[in-house]
Amino acid sequence: MPDLKTKILGPTLAGRVASVQAYNELLYVAVGAEVLKFSFLHLVAAGDQINRYEFEADIHKMLLFGEHLLVLLRGSNVARVRSVAGVRLSSAVTLEFVPTDALHPTTYLNKVLFASDTSLALYNVNTSNLIFSLNSVEQVDRYLSEGIQCMQQSPVVDVIAVATRKGHLAMIDIKKAQVLKVFKMSNRPTCLSFSTDYTRDPL
Repeated sequence: MPDLKTKILGPTLAGRVASVQAYNELLYVAVGAEVLKFSFLHLVAAGDQINRYEFEADIHKMLLFGEHLLVLLRGSNVARVRSVAGVRLSSAVTLEFVPTDALHPTTYLNKVLFASDTSLALYNVNTSNLIFSLNSVEQVDRYLSEGIQCMQQSPVVDVIAVATRKGHLAMIDIKKAQVLKVFKMSNRPTCLSFSTDYTRDPL
């Protein structure tokens, strides 16, 4: 890519960037225990609108779905949800485990799939209710017990790809709680992505 050049360079931040999420022209960047709001890589002026959210511990991961920003803190089993339109905490969801990853399945209104090292559960973040845990299904738990490395929703709405630390890639129908197919990778995957360009491999 010989024409790849830097167009905009943002400011130097005070700590390590843990997570980045985009919403229209805005970027939400997690640094330490803060989420900073940027517009075209410039920090939004505090007088114009809320330009940062502060939390009581370092942020591990963020997830933006609709107009809600979900934040996972290191070592905490409570997921915080804030509206990107305001500063107030929309909800706080207490989980049965410390989450390391989160995914909002398309069409699953107000629902988020949370993962820990060996657990996978769907919660309603508006009511804080546990919808179901996939660990109770022996066929699914067999692969979750290997350690969840990463996960991604497939183009088939109810099907999630879960990569384990032992190199297995399990295609799980979360609605039916079934393992549809399992692939063995030569190395441990670090991220997953699906393509709808059917001239090449979809995963």
